[in-house]
Amino acid sequence: MMDGFYLSAASWVAEDREVARLVVRDLADYLARTHGKKELPPCWPLLFWQRRSLELAAELPPIEEGWENDPEAKRFLRERGYFQP
Repeated sequence: MMDGFYLSAASWVAEDREVARLVVRDLADYLARTHGKKELPPCWPLLFWQRRSLELAAELPPIEEGWENDPEAKRFLRERGYFQP
């Protein structure tokens, strides 16, 4: 499960490096606190915006359009003082 979370976080680098940094920091805090054995991390709304493919890609899948309008993603970022440009 965690490897998929980090893959999703890595996909954010091409979309928005600051969002990627916030997601990775949140995942690190989540792992330290729960060892990945309890609920989803607070950044979960941003972990599922990768475009999914039936084939394994040689590069990271891009983030889907529309993520900026997701209320849970907005809440997570706002709580961390980030406001998208």
